[in-house]
Amino acid sequence: MTDYAAIIQDVLAKEREEAERRGHEVDSTPGPPATDEAIARAERTRDRTFSDAYKAFLRTCDGWRSFSWCTSLFSTEQLEGDYYEEAEETLSYTDDVPDELQAALIIGADDNDATLIMLCEDGSVVSHLYEENERWPDLAAYLRSRIETLDDMQRWAREALERTEREWDPDFRKADDAELTRELEAIWKPVEPKRHELRVDTNSNDPKPTDLIAKDEDGELTASLDLGFVLFLGFCPTEDEVLQTFRAYREVFPFTGEWRWQRADSMTFGSNTAAADAEPDFDLRVDDQGFYGLRIITGPDDEDEQGAYILNIRGIPPEEIEEDEEAAVYQRRASFVEVLVPPTEDPAKLRALCQRLLDILPVRSGWGGWFARVRDRSADPDPYDTVFQWCRRYFHIAPCYIDGWLGGALTRHAGVGWLTIVGKPFLDAIDLRVPEGITRYDGAHASLFETALDLGAIRDFPHALSNLAQQLEPVSATAWSKRGTMSMGGIFFATHATELPGDFANHHATGAFMRRFVDPNAFLGPTPREHALKLIERLEASLSDEAREEWLEDRDLDGFSDVLRALFNGAARTEDEALAVEALEHAAKFPDWCLAQVYNNLLYFYDRQDRLDDALAIMDLALKTAEASSNSYTFHNAACLLVKAGDLDRAMHCVQRAAHHDYPTMEKLETDEDLTPLRTHPDWKTLFD
Repeated sequence: MTDYAAIIQDVLAKEREEAERRGHEVDSTPGPPATDEAIARAERTRDRTFSDAYKAFLRTCDGWRSFSWCTSLFSTEQLEGDYYEEAEETLSYTDDVPDELQAALIIGADDNDATLIMLCEDGSVVSHLYEENERWPDLAAYLRSRIETLDDMQRWAREALERTEREWDPDFRKADDAELTRELEAIWKPVEPKRHELRVDTNSNDPKPTDLIAKDEDGELTASLDLGFVLFLGFCPTEDEVLQTFRAYREVFPFTGEWRWQRADSMTFGSNTAAADAEPDFDLRVDDQGFYGLRIITGPDDEDEQGAYILNIRGIPPEEIEEDEEAAVYQRRASFVEVLVPPTEDPAKLRALCQRLLDILPVRSGWGGWFARVRDRSADPDPYDTVFQWCRRYFHIAPCYIDGWLGGALTRHAGVGWLTIVGKPFLDAIDLRVPEGITRYDGAHASLFETALDLGAIRDFPHALSNLAQQLEPVSATAWSKRGTMSMGGIFFATHATELPGDFANHHATGAFMRRFVDPNAFLGPTPREHALKLIERLEASLSDEAREEWLEDRDLDGFSDVLRALFNGAARTEDEALAVEALEHAAKFPDWCLAQVYNNLLYFYDRQDRLDDALAIMDLALKTAEASSNSYTFHNAACLLVKAGDLDRAMHCVQRAAHHDYPTMEKLETDEDLTPLRTHPDWKTLFD
C-alpha cells in the first residue's frame, strides 16, 4: 500500500524550501484524515465505490487546499456538494469528452481557470483543460509530480540567475563591448547630413508642453506629457549600480514625503512604502524569470496621475527564441533605466542626473525629452490616436513605450532627442561630428549630446538634431518589436506587435516615426493609411452604383488591416485595371497586414500585362503567404509565370503545392495552355497520370 503520509511530508518539505527561497509563506494545506463514514457518504453521493488507493489517500488527507498553486484536491465534503457539481459543469464546456474521462471521478479543480484533476477507473490521474493536458500512472505519481515541478522551477531560477550574474562580470562586459564595436565598425559608413525642407504648412501657434493633454468623453485626463529620459544598458546592472542610481536620483529629486517602491519582479503586486529619508532593504534578488531591479514612485498615490515622479531600473532577462531537446537558445535584450518627472520640473536637474548616471551605469544609448504618457489605455476616444497627432506635429515628443526597443537597443542606437546618449562601443566605432547647436558631455560609459529643449515643432524643425540622427543612422535601430503573452481560457499565447498602438498601427507609421529626424517628410505624410484611403476614394469613384453599394455594405476602415482589406475588395470590383494594380501593389507592401489573396491577384494582373520582372520580384513573398494561408490559387498563377521565366522545376513545385492545398479547380490547371511545357516533366506525369 502506498505510504501517502510520507509523500505528503516530502511535498510539504519541498514547499517549505521553495517558500523560504522566495520569501513567501506556504499556502499548500493538506486536510486532516477523513473518517470511513465521510468516505462512505461521498461514495453514496457519487454513486460509485472509490478505489482502495484513493480511499487510502483520503484516510491520510481529506482534501488538499492549494496543492499546486490554485489547484486544490477535493475533500469528502466537496465531493458531495456544489464544488463537484461546478466541476461537472466545467467539464461540460468541452465537446466530445472521451468516455474514459466522462466516467472518471473529478478529484480537484483550479480556482482561476477550467483545469480539472480527474481520477480514471484504471487508477491514472489526468489534468484536463478543455482537453487532456497531462497524465500520470497513479495518484501517488501525480502527488510526487509537485516535487518535480518545484525542482524544475528552482533549476530554471538558478539558470536565470546565472545568466544575469554573467552580465555583472567586468571581463564579460569588456569583451562584449569590444565585440559590438567591431560589429559597428563593419556596418558604419560616413554620412554627409543634408538639411531637410519640410513640405507642410507651418503656420500655427504652438502650445506649451503642459497644454498638450487628451481627455475622454467624460473629460477625464487620458494622456499628457512628462519630461524624462531613458537609458538602454548593455548589461543588467549590478546591485551596487542599482543603489547608486537610486541615490543619485534622490539627491537630484529629494523625497518630501512617504514614497513607494517595488522590486522589478514578474509577479509583483502592490507597492512598499518608506519614509522620506529612509533607504529600505530593497532585497534586490533576481526573480525566477530573470527580472531584476527597482521601481520608485513619488507624488500622487496613482502613478498615472499628473505630478508623479518615476524611476524605473529594470534588468531584462534574455528572451527564449528556440528550444530543442538539449537546451533552450536565448537572445539577450537591453536592460534600461527610465526617469519621468512632471513637465514643470527644471530640465537642468534632469540633465544633471543623466550625466551622473553615465558614470555609474553601462549605458549603450538613450534619449531624453518630452514623453507622451497614456494614462488610460482603454479610454474613448483612443488617446494613442491623439499622441500620434502630437508626434506628427512636434518632433521632440515620443510615446512612453520602452519594451519594443529592448531587442534592438542592445546592439543599435535607440534614438535621439533633447538629450542624445551614445555609448562607448558606438563612439569607438564611428567618427561622430558634433553639429553646431549641440553641446557634448563625456561620461565614463557614454557621451551626452544636448540640444535646445522645446517641442520640436514642424515650423522650427530641429536641424542640428537631424544632423546628429543622420550620422547615427547606419548604426541605429530600424524596427520596433513588442513581445508578450495573452491568456485565453487559461491557455497562454505569445504575442508580437511591430507597430506602436493607436494611429501608429492604423497608419503603419512606427518605422517612419523612428526615422523622423532622418526623413521627416516620410513621417509627415502621406502615411500608408492616408495613401490607401486616397486609393479607396478613387476606387469608389470608378465603380458602378451596384458595385459601390455592394462594397460599402460590409466595408470597415477602422484598423490598418481593415483598410488594406477594403483596398483589396475595391480592386476586385473595379474595371479600371491600372487602378486595381496600383491598389494591390500598395497593399502588397505590408505582408503582415494584408490578405494573402492580394499576391494572388497581383500575380494574375502581372501575368496578363506581361510584367514578368515585377512578378518575379514579389514571387518569394507571394509563395510564402500562399503557403501560410493555404491559398492554392496563388500557386496556379505563380506556376504560369515561372514557366514564362523558364524555371520549370519551381513551376512544377507550385503545381504540386496547389494539389497539396486542395486547389478546387485542378482540372483547369491540368489543361492550362500556359503550363504546356510542364507536361513532359516527370513529376507532372506522377501527379496527373
